[in-house]
Amino acid sequence: MKKENPAKEHYRRLRELSCEQLWSEEVPAFDRADERERIAAVAVIRAVGVVFSESGNAAQKDAARQWLLHLLNDPAEKVRRYAMTALPKIGADKREESGLLAVLEKTSSDRERKFLGLALEKIGGSATLQATNSLGPQTARKVEANIARLGSHSAVRMDRILTDATALRIHLHCRTGLEEILQDELREHDEKFSLRQNLPGLIAIAPRDSFTLADVYALRCFSSASIVLGAVQSSQNETESLATVITSPEARRIFETFTAGPVRYRLDFLSKGHQRAAVRHLAGRVYELCPTLLNDSRDAPWQINIVHTAQGCSVELSPRLRPDPRFAYRQDDVPAASHPPLAACMARPAATKMKPCGTLSAAQALN
Repeated sequence: MKKENPAKEHYRRLRELSCEQLWSEEVPAFDRADERERIAAVAVIRAVGVVFSESGNAAQKDAARQWLLHLLNDPAEKVRRYAMTALPKIGADKREESGLLAVLEKTSSDRERKFLGLALEKIGGSATLQATNSLGPQTARKVEANIARLGSHSAVRMDRILTDATALRIHLHCRTGLEEILQDELREHDEKFSLRQNLPGLIAIAPRDSFTLADVYALRCFSSASIVLGAVQSSQNETESLATVITSPEARRIFETFTAGPVRYRLDFLSKGHQRAAVRHLAGRVYELCPTLLNDSRDAPWQINIVHTAQGCSVELSPRLRPDPRFAYRQDDVPAASHPPLAACMARPAATKMKPCGTLSAAQALN
């Protein structure tokens, strides 16, 4: 039987404590310990970051931030690293950014510099941007996304018209088996879109002329919609080819037309699980080719999906709409409620079977 890691077990125990218990018992004990004991008990720092972020009130979080800032000056590098990892979880501003940058100026450890970069990617602002020569291009990219998010709102523009769009391909995803219902609904919008392909769980359409995203979302039976930016063959250099598709003139035209504010996107390799290294490399190359496209996993209005196929990859752009404008009338949800697009699919065949009730004549009523 595999033996339990004592450090992990210690952290699990601490995670069960309240903010009050951590602050009145564990934090003072940590502060009284010598350096060797503090290094062995760094799980306390990690637990404070998580527990206070989840359940602490404003005063408790502020006290925790002050404590973590103090720990940035601890003589033990491991303690400092745990403190800089915990700070962004609770929420930080210019004061915490300054504390992290002060450590950056003093450290000669590559490992500590790496952890500082990870923390500053999450909370850094203009001061961090000036220090990115010490941190690398990835941190610069993340910090620019932070500044764009805080300084200017980004949103999907549903009403903007994209001209010269007949060459575009739009994928409407639905539950397998509902394609014919979605195709039937598409016929009611035949003046706007033409059918290109009917596949299991997917209807491919093309605009007949200029269109808006509101035109696409006039359809109610699809689960998600995406604009196909391009495809990459499996024989090509994947990262470079994908970056070229994402930053192509046509892709930038779509972004600029349909986005209000800075263009921020979230990158996802569908069907391949977490691909952190691939996301990092691809986002970095996109930034090098087009610095106005900012990879940002937090509240980005767009998602770029890399869909792997037998031939290679399809690059698809989806608006992240919360709530879905098609179902804004839904004010709440209940257990076992139908998925709204599924409910829309179910309503269509039901509507065709309903007949208007006529008025019975007196003779019919008597019979």
